Amino acid sequence: MRNTISQWWKLHILYRVPPDPNDKRYPRKLWFRVLRGILRPWWLVSVLYSTGIIFNLITLAAQYGLTALLNSSKVVQALLLSRLVQILWQQPWVAVPGVVMVVILGILGSQRPRG
Repeated sequence: MRNTISQWWKLHILYRVPPDPNDKRYPRKLWFRVLRGILRPWWLVSVLYSTGIIFNLITLAAQYGLTALLNSSKVVQALLLSRLVQILWQQPWVAVPGVVMVVILGILGSQRPRG
């Protein structure tokens, strides 16, 4: 029994190797591999933004009480929407990756097999 646990540990934990994107058993088209490589680090942006929002909402509730979460102006300030609008107004090219992702996901969603 101990040998199988150690084998499992070695295979799944110790020597965990990420799958090869060019693996022949799971072929992907070139455009999909390029898109995946470009968009792979973007999850960090959403994680950092959401943790910042959670921190701002907790701080807002700690300073002004839970009723402050019902005040729309304070919640908009906590969600950093004014900063987002300011950044998009000054540098509109920042919105390009987001728009491209939405368009590509829409195209991929419409091409998926039905049923």
